[in-house]
This record gives sequence, C-alpha cells and structure tokens, in this order.
Amino acid sequence: MTPFTTLTAVAVPLDLVNVDTDRILPARFLRMP
Repeated sequence: MTPFTTLTAVAVPLDLVNVDTDRILPARFLRMP
C-alpha cells in the first residue's frame, strides 16, 4: 500500500438532521478493485 499524500479539497456542510452516507458515497465505491 502506498503512503497517503496531502489531500486538498473543499468541505461541504450538510444542514440535515439525518445524513444518509450511502447517498454521498455508495458502498459499491468502498470496495477494493
């Protein structure tokens, strides 16, 4: 596994009571190739 490098990104606040993380990043994208 390669070491983690610096990540530059924009954070997005979600003004919701309950956040469904599967709508943000579906589980099919969390699997290893």
